[in-house]
Amino acid sequence: MIRSSNLAFLLALLPAAGFAAPAQIKNWLSLGPVSVDVTKEYEHLQIYGLDRVGASLRQDREQDALSLAKAVAEEGAEARLFGERARWQLLRLTYPERLASWARTGGNPILWSNALQTLISSDDHRARLTLDSIGGVRVYLNGASVYKYDWPGGRYDSRKRHNVDLDLQPGDNSLVVVLFAIHLHCTTAFYAETAQPVKTRVRWRDLGGGRAKLEDDFTRLYVTPWMIRTDSEELTAGLDGKPSEFAFEFEVADSGAPRARLAPGASSVRIARASQLPAPQFRVRTRARTAAGDQVEGPEFAVQRPETTPDTGKDWDYERRRKYVTETAAAGPAGALRSLARAALGQKIAVADIQPALMQMERRLDTADFAFHDLVRLYCQFPNQLEPATSDAIRKAAANFKYWMDEPGPSSMFMKSENHQILFHTLQYMTGILWPNETFVEIRAPGSVQALKGRILSLEWIDARQRYGFEEWLAPGYLDKDVQAMLDLVDLPNDDNRLAMRASRLLDLIFLYLTTHEWNGCLHTTAGRVYLRQVVTPQTQAVASLLWLVTGKGSARIGSGALALALSRYKVPGEVLRFSQPGAPELTRTQQGRAARGFGVNTVTLRGEHAMLSTACDYRKGERGAQAQVVQATLPGAIPIFLNGANSVSDVSRPGYWMGNWELPRAFQVGDLAIAIYRHRDPLAFSHCFF
Repeated sequence: MIRSSNLAFLLALLPAAGFAAPAQIKNWLSLGPVSVDVTKEYEHLQIYGLDRVGASLRQDREQDALSLAKAVAEEGAEARLFGERARWQLLRLTYPERLASWARTGGNPILWSNALQTLISSDDHRARLTLDSIGGVRVYLNGASVYKYDWPGGRYDSRKRHNVDLDLQPGDNSLVVVLFAIHLHCTTAFYAETAQPVKTRVRWRDLGGGRAKLEDDFTRLYVTPWMIRTDSEELTAGLDGKPSEFAFEFEVADSGAPRARLAPGASSVRIARASQLPAPQFRVRTRARTAAGDQVEGPEFAVQRPETTPDTGKDWDYERRRKYVTETAAAGPAGALRSLARAALGQKIAVADIQPALMQMERRLDTADFAFHDLVRLYCQFPNQLEPATSDAIRKAAANFKYWMDEPGPSSMFMKSENHQILFHTLQYMTGILWPNETFVEIRAPGSVQALKGRILSLEWIDARQRYGFEEWLAPGYLDKDVQAMLDLVDLPNDDNRLAMRASRLLDLIFLYLTTHEWNGCLHTTAGRVYLRQVVTPQTQAVASLLWLVTGKGSARIGSGALALALSRYKVPGEVLRFSQPGAPELTRTQQGRAARGFGVNTVTLRGEHAMLSTACDYRKGERGAQAQVVQATLPGAIPIFLNGANSVSDVSRPGYWMGNWELPRAFQVGDLAIAIYRHRDPLAFSHCFF
């Protein structure tokens, strides 16, 4: 039996030979980031390049950048970048961060941009500037362009090092760097150093010489708790250590909660009750005010507030849990999922009820395939609950949709990842079966052609998963989508019983993975793809709602897979469910993902009553792992402990501070001992342990 008292982690950091201490430039004012929607001008998600952006937008880019370069920025002053207005703020780097990073994930392509400015001087009037950045770059010195790099692909793997020679004038020189990226999930990042010592400064609000003291106070600010579990909790803020002479304001972004004020000399303040705060997560903005009325923006804090099912599932039978899932989804936000649940409860569905999903499909935004699956089940399983106009709207949307990368027409839908592949293939098959004589716009052929293509691709995908396992192994969000796709093949109309049978068998395998790796109803394991919330608040995992439904364990947030399972005729075999019961095997080994990309992973998971340990052994050491979770331990109370090799403290970028690895470690596990060895070849990378 594994116990928390004898669980062991060993983290080894090998020195990276040959790295000289860099002369980093840390004094910057930062503008933005700002975003511009470029969906209409973006041919396809896989193509990057400013040639895809309109001429007027390119002209705005140059004009705004030149305007910024010719003026000396002052903290708090407003400026325009790519047609959007923002304010110059002090750039703060949080230890051990050296690479500043800004990231955004979303459903449509954007132009994502920000600017930085410092005043630089040197006794020898020359400087070699080295920039590490992600995305496109413009460098301006004293209002003149001195460097251009136009590759704006905004992913972590587009990071590049730039060397720029600067001819400095006597005294202060204005140095402006403009960063930009075009992508669905955008990241810009920035690090600057010089080969010789230089002096830098920014025009900040000095506050009569008290600014350094304020910046020290900002480092001592806190907001607690970082995760809100019940509506009875309160969100509070304060200062560690001695009180401050400044007043601080705390504002919950995009919320009706009132601002809270920490008065000078006070140590803490109540911000709001949990019931006043948005779910599932939000950010708290801070600012300081002086007695003279000066205002300075401070750091932001991320807070989690997951919405979950009651922790009473074990006392309910399966039918009661099914009913709860359906009723909870029916009370959720407007969209396809809510409409499906309401139809299951006997309510009529109008076009307006599914309009968000129809709009997403019409604009071909990312994750439109998620909502489309809910609409297909709604159309097939509850046709009598649809108004005629609703049925017709779904049919028309299906005929005008783009189902795969080989079809012409613009799209910003991501299709390449494992879960999206099967979602699109099954949609292709099912809509072709439903409307065999309907002309599908992008292929200019009837639905019967789509059905044939979708069946072939679906069978290929299922066969690869059954033979090799999953590239997105034990992914706590995306296995839910795989389950949804397979359930639709089992339940909805098809002309090939073999396909439905293969889907049912793969469902058995997926639930075997889930039941052999779950701990208190969640996956606390190594994983091929994870997100921040799924790791630090595991009850928000989509697969947790599947496990809650079939085992009653833990608590979870209702997802599409759980609703599809609640409405499905598929039943998880009893032989599979017994692996989630007490006395089930403690040690599980799997081999996953040896299909198309030629690499795989061996996982080891040790599960006990009091603790759990899971590792991806010797997986692609030294390479990028944008969302790979290599090693994780879990202690009583579902306390996660995990390792990351990061290069920034961003909670959004991929990889980031809380998920993925800029450089994967060599890791292995023997019994209740896991060892991870990081050898950082990147001078900006660092390793840390979350506890």
